[in-house]
Amino acid sequence: MMGIKGRLAIAYVIFLVSFALGASSQTSRFSDFQSSRSINLAVLDSIGTYRRSDFGRRIEQENQGAIKQLEQQNRFFDCVLTVEENRLLQLKPTLNEDEFNELRIRFAATAERRRGSQDEKENQLTEWYRGEQSRYQKALASMTQSFANREGVNFVVESNQVVFFDARFDLTELFIGLMNSEFGDGRANPSYQPALDLIRLTDDNINGLSENSERCRKEWFES
Repeated sequence: MMGIKGRLAIAYVIFLVSFALGASSQTSRFSDFQSSRSINLAVLDSIGTYRRSDFGRRIEQENQGAIKQLEQQNRFFDCVLTVEENRLLQLKPTLNEDEFNELRIRFAATAERRRGSQDEKENQLTEWYRGEQSRYQKALASMTQSFANREGVNFVVESNQVVFFDARFDLTELFIGLMNSEFGDGRANPSYQPALDLIRLTDDNINGLSENSERCRKEWFES
């Protein structure tokens, strides 16, 4: 006669077999709900596409070039203000208090106007940068949509969010080529404006500079 332990062992085996059969049945029933159409998925390194495409690379280079020039202008105006302030202090012994205060107030207003103008340029450059990146993103989204519709791709996933993927499904190199071919560097667009146009020195920036500012001009613009 089979002991209790033997019966329990048989019961446990029967339970495992039943569980496995049930799981298999559930899996089968679940698969019945799947679409008969296979899901096509691809991956894309969007940051790499931006940095290596003509469009994205131009945005970054143009922005960095404008920032460099704006910083140069700021150093120039700081130099000019220092020269003018020193000149004002040199004149102080020759002026009465009212005369000196009038010149000091005028100097402070000039300094505030120049710095405000430079701050406005910086704000415009920031808005330009965001606008250009937005134009790039819209171009990429439009191209991705067209590609997906044409090739029957259901999902395009950011590659750095995927643990593993087959390199054959990586669209990065393909999309860089497509972006370059379809949009170039992004300048051929009615809404495009060169970044340098936003930060050029105007007559309002230059008018009224003291003769002593020539040293600053040579130091920052001719070196």
